[in-house]
Amino acid sequence: MKQQGWLPVKGMVVASMLLTTLACSTAGTSSSGNPEGSAVKKEEKPLELTMAAVAYQEPPVDGNEIEKRIAAFTNTKLSIQWIPLAAYTDKINLMIASGELPKVVNANYSPTIQSAMKSGMFWEIGPHLSKFKNLSTFNKAYFDHTVVDGKVYGIPSSRPITRQSLIYRSDWLKNAGLKEPKNLEELYQVLKAYTQNDPDKNGVNDTVGLAMEGLGKLNNIVVMHGGPNKFAIESGKLIPDFETNEYMDVLKFMKRLYAEKLMNQDFAVATRAQTQGSFTTGKSGMVQAVSGNAYNFYAVLVKPVPQAEVDYFTAFEEPKGRKVVAEINTETLTLIPKSSVKTEEELLRILAFFDKLAEPEMATLLARGIEGKHYKVEDGKALTTDGALFLKEVADLRNQLLKTWIFHNTMPPKQHALLDKSDRSDKDDEKYGVFDASKTLTSATYMERGKELEQIITDAATQFIMGKMDEAGFRKEIEKWRKTGGDKMLDEFMADSNKKNKK
Repeated sequence: MKQQGWLPVKGMVVASMLLTTLACSTAGTSSSGNPEGSAVKKEEKPLELTMAAVAYQEPPVDGNEIEKRIAAFTNTKLSIQWIPLAAYTDKINLMIASGELPKVVNANYSPTIQSAMKSGMFWEIGPHLSKFKNLSTFNKAYFDHTVVDGKVYGIPSSRPITRQSLIYRSDWLKNAGLKEPKNLEELYQVLKAYTQNDPDKNGVNDTVGLAMEGLGKLNNIVVMHGGPNKFAIESGKLIPDFETNEYMDVLKFMKRLYAEKLMNQDFAVATRAQTQGSFTTGKSGMVQAVSGNAYNFYAVLVKPVPQAEVDYFTAFEEPKGRKVVAEINTETLTLIPKSSVKTEEELLRILAFFDKLAEPEMATLLARGIEGKHYKVEDGKALTTDGALFLKEVADLRNQLLKTWIFHNTMPPKQHALLDKSDRSDKDDEKYGVFDASKTLTSATYMERGKELEQIITDAATQFIMGKMDEAGFRKEIEKWRKTGGDKMLDEFMADSNKKNKK
């Protein structure tokens, strides 16, 4: 069943591939000595490959030109079951419960998936990666963030590590006579001006400073303010961000915004489409999103508002210097079930398929589309000529199939200055990145009750921001979190950390 959804990809019109540390070099051979960089020999019979994949929008039609070219290059008969984003997790969980899985599953690194990996449901691929020219060059950090009991089961996505940002109307900032904020107080002054000072100069009080959906990206501001990214290890203990002064500073900041109506009052239930739509229609002046979306929003906004200007920032300069959320994106961790792939020989053929997708011809196809149809060559660079067609025919295939977002093997894009800035900041900010210390650790309690525990804090923080709970009440919810399983989860995470570090 095909359904539509919003596609949050970088370079909606000009497809810009992000810079990370994965090198898809075509030079050299694999460790196995195979000159083609593959652990398996070329087969006469095509590999029949079934796959479950996320459809962020109306998926490509079966047998489209992109799939045909992939099939010919990789000697594969590819059959993709596209599942709408909203239904994807439930569908995958149902497949796991029933044991009816395709040969390749794209899934997130959730407690359910971790439990399935731990149970032996999926093939361990770690011992085979060195046999492949491109997969073997994958940045180790991505695998470190998706291991279970020290074993690698899936090929993770490799989007930039540091790309979270606050995207804002830079023309409104100029109208207000303000500069890009360097700390929470300056951010407050910007959002106040965006709300109260008629920043769009239309003579009507009809704008709001910040548009925010839920608290899923609250850690972005906490880290910018100098706090941890959800969890940090300090003095041999795992510290949750919500027990730090920096987190409470940000909660009080958000409470102030809400009380003074400098942010959307429906933030607790607002969707991403709503908040980003608010920004692109000129109703709000700032929104949280990945840096590459600054151009996407600008491209939409500038049509009805030609004078609009957009910019973004990823970090404050105060009080602790530049700090940026660092994250390993695991939205499309590619797993190979043992129930549908019976032999190691077939496993190696599937890994070879993904390895081949990083070759220049395939990487360019998935990153840019088809020359003359989706892009043209100008000044030695790929200039997208039909962004809407690229989204329709290529984008979802790229997101699900190409396990690298660094296309050294592709023609560089000719793109807007905002995308050039995003490429630079994605790379330059890595040195300021702050990781969630729990992401490389294992906890049985987290696998079983992680979402429930997280919801306790999310609900409490939401109530606090809305003025329905004071600080003492918030502290009581932390105690509830600890007694419900939080303390046990912290102990298990630290035991795993000590084990890995042999303490």
